[in-house]
Amino acid sequence: MSTKEKYLSWRKNVLDDLDLVSELKNFNEDDINRRFSLNLNFGTAGLRGIMGAGTDRVNIYTVRLVTQSLCNFLRKNYEGNLSVVVAFDSRNKSKIFATETARVFCANSIRVFFNKELKPTPVLSYCVRKFNCNAGVMITASHNPPEYNGYKCYGPDGSQLTDLFALAVYNEIEKIDIFDDVRVINSDDIYRSDFFEIVNSSIYEKYISEVKKQCLNKNLLRETDLKVVYTPLNGCGREFVIKILSDLGLKNLFVVKEQENPDGEFKSCKIPNPELEEAFNFAVLLAREKEADVIIATDPDSDRVGVKARHEGDYITVTGNQIGVLILDYILTLRRKNAQLPDNPIVLKSITSTLMVDAIAKKNFCQVIDVLTGFKNIGEKILRLEKSNKKEDFIFAFEESCGYLMGTYVRDKDGIAASVFICEMAAYYKKMGITLIDKINSLYDEYGYYCEKTLNFDFNDVNSAKELQDAMKKIRSLPLKEFKKVKILRKIDLLKDKLTNLPKSDVIILELDDSSRIIVRPSGTESKIKVYILLSGRIHKNATNFMKDVETWIKNILAI
Repeated sequence: MSTKEKYLSWRKNVLDDLDLVSELKNFNEDDINRRFSLNLNFGTAGLRGIMGAGTDRVNIYTVRLVTQSLCNFLRKNYEGNLSVVVAFDSRNKSKIFATETARVFCANSIRVFFNKELKPTPVLSYCVRKFNCNAGVMITASHNPPEYNGYKCYGPDGSQLTDLFALAVYNEIEKIDIFDDVRVINSDDIYRSDFFEIVNSSIYEKYISEVKKQCLNKNLLRETDLKVVYTPLNGCGREFVIKILSDLGLKNLFVVKEQENPDGEFKSCKIPNPELEEAFNFAVLLAREKEADVIIATDPDSDRVGVKARHEGDYITVTGNQIGVLILDYILTLRRKNAQLPDNPIVLKSITSTLMVDAIAKKNFCQVIDVLTGFKNIGEKILRLEKSNKKEDFIFAFEESCGYLMGTYVRDKDGIAASVFICEMAAYYKKMGITLIDKINSLYDEYGYYCEKTLNFDFNDVNSAKELQDAMKKIRSLPLKEFKKVKILRKIDLLKDKLTNLPKSDVIILELDDSSRIIVRPSGTESKIKVYILLSGRIHKNATNFMKDVETWIKNILAI
């Protein structure tokens, strides 16, 4: 079917959404070609894109299409009565898309446990496991700008779909027509359907109880005068973060008013990403007024958390890698002190996360298991530990992009639990008279200075797919040579080399002779090449200059 034919089909069949009807009427030839030449990609991150009319946009019809495809996949792979959990965050139209998702499931006789109000992604993961469901759907675009929305898909273990399952769902999408093959129950009938059930609020108390169990000293927040500024970035973290911290006795919790309530427009911060400085603008102002010790920020679906700590009168960003290091060290210290450390502790991390974890783990007789980028890979590894009766050995998992998990009650990163844990950790060190910055510096003194940086190279024109492939080819063709007096010892291409336990993937790892690494991969959700520079503890005095040299070197290779 040509783009023009697709457009005419949409003009004929789009009736349920007046905004889309109006939008389609005003399309010119360029709009038609742009909106109907491609379909939204469905991968391990699910579906994510700009909202609007067209096959390459997120709207009720593309959401229904993916849901019908997921129904078909579930029917082919699971027997008996099927069930799913559906949840949504604070983004525009998130509840509408969640309801449309539920309508399709019900029409396919699949039972839906529906969260009637916005809830964090880790709560969705918890519900999937608690209700023994076959799948879960979270309507969110995570930290993307306000014009985006998305569809995260979860398996029965509460983890995001792995590559194999995601491909199977994508194959189902390719087989069906967006209008003719999608079943949808009448909107008036959904609340009377035998396959529709509102999630009882008692499940949220159980989730909160599990989060509290991750604390290593539940009295610390009650015993100290820690001051915390919190911003949910207009997302859905407020309810849980405030309640848990209050329950644990934190007396000085200040919430950023401009970012306290759900707002799909994200007017106070157009890109609600806790990794970005601008996300903390309002929080820093409040922190200075209150003389807060720490600032925490959760992203809109609350699976990630960013941190700033007060140090010598200023508020310093504690990077995702640094928080991962601090949490690991704290867990090892407290669990050993409390005689709660397993004999063979296991730490999971993405290959793009700091190498400092390996140094700390080695000194503490921990096993580090590296996985490919994406928390689904961590969730899958926890499932394997569970099946081999080693789940109790797991103590911590993280990835550098501010995602952390301390327990196995969920199988995705948990920004709610991480926020609580970070506050407890900050209280522990405040009681000792030091800040989080003091502590990370003391760890650098002990293990050496580790430094990390992520570079993003965008390819946004119509030939972006080919340009991405060409860019990766240039990296693959690099000869092994000395760079700035540091030799490239080994080049590992995960598409063909079998030198690691990692699965096949479009990832290139350059190992340097001082144990540092440079990792290059195409983004899984955007048209960009991501380069991760991971410097080991032996490079310290000239780390900043070395970083700049690597960035210039990569730019020259990619001709950007």
